[in-house]
Amino acid sequence: MRGSGTRIIAAAVAGMAVGLLVQTAPAGMVVSPLKQEVTVKPGRTATFYVSLSNRARNPQATPLSAHLEVMDFAVNEAGAVVFKPPGTLKNSASNWITLTKADVTLEPDRGEEIECTINAPYSAAGEYYSAIVVTMGRKSRTASGVHVDFRIASGVFVTVPGRTFPKRARVASCEVVWPGQKGSRNLFPEGPEGCCAEKVPGTFLPEPLKVVAVLQNTGQARFEAAGQVRISNSQGRTVFKGPMTTKRARVLGGDTRRFECVLDKPLPPCEYTVRVEFDYGSQWGKAQARLPLVISAEQSALLAKAAETGPPTPGKAPGAAIEVVPKALAAKVPPGGFRSLKLTIKNTGQETVRCKATVVGPADAPSPASWILLTSDTFVLAEARSKNLPLVIIVPSEAAGSYKATLVLEVGEVDGDRQRIEVPIELTVKGGKG
Repeated sequence: MRGSGTRIIAAAVAGMAVGLLVQTAPAGMVVSPLKQEVTVKPGRTATFYVSLSNRARNPQATPLSAHLEVMDFAVNEAGAVVFKPPGTLKNSASNWITLTKADVTLEPDRGEEIECTINAPYSAAGEYYSAIVVTMGRKSRTASGVHVDFRIASGVFVTVPGRTFPKRARVASCEVVWPGQKGSRNLFPEGPEGCCAEKVPGTFLPEPLKVVAVLQNTGQARFEAAGQVRISNSQGRTVFKGPMTTKRARVLGGDTRRFECVLDKPLPPCEYTVRVEFDYGSQWGKAQARLPLVISAEQSALLAKAAETGPPTPGKAPGAAIEVVPKALAAKVPPGGFRSLKLTIKNTGQETVRCKATVVGPADAPSPASWILLTSDTFVLAEARSKNLPLVIIVPSEAAGSYKATLVLEVGEVDGDRQRIEVPIELTVKGGKG
């Protein structure tokens, strides 16, 4: 630490699953691709590239400098990414990668490709991971004197042929959580076989309940997971169906990921069965769990009260009035292409509010949610301030057709009234590669 200010680093990792996502740098530096797959045979060499661009074009624009380095990364259960020194993690490819250049300076409206070479050991086989982390040479300081280093990271997912790992997963835990519930328990900590019915006593906030599940990748092959919840009554009739959402849909080998679904409709007093199912791209089946849910008359009344209120509208949360422009997002992207969209969020209320953004896909159709990367999924918005929320779209090369998703913006404290705004997203994938 130098000087009187504290230094922090602003960085984020995303991608079509973990791929690495930009923490918006005011200087205008753009790094692409945010995520790339590299295949290299054991004992052989492969080359890939990372492109840097200085998009500033105004007359006052100045050259930008950046430093590149190879690092490991890990993703925790909540989907947050932590960078590690190269060679720290078991499936690291960082020590195999060399860069032709570690420091660059770009004039306004200019770009440069950095060549990266990967040398796989003869003994290597399987899946490995690394990140090319680009640190901006220009730093900024907040009003409180905190220095911020802006970083952009490009995820590198390496496959070394010679050994095929099957995709395997299980639901490690699943529970129904009521807002305001203290010490919520996992209803079957040892898997579906150990589940048991449990009534939740006490008085709860007039908000919908939440189904929370942890999916574990029990194999060594990475996958992208999509889950849904079905709740059926004692007659076997489905009374609710909804998608399970998560911060990052890609789960690396051995990792766990937290998914959740909010129940936003009333349920009469009854005994129900909750079924959670995850599709993770395996030809052998899906990861599933089920548990009983007993809704008491008191709990049913609270759910009904929340349903009568309906999805909160702007200004509903105390002191908050959020405006979002545009009301819907749409883009045409070629297979394998890259696009960015922008959503402007303005706080017209009289309080500073906390915002959380999530992209979810439909439960009964192919979802593009994992293609859409948020540069900032959680942020604080002061009174009368606005924020531009960029969305980065990276479309797989095999995609084609029309896809729909929804950006869900939740405003307010976790334990208080929350405003919920939904922005529909429509993507059209057509034509050749971009």
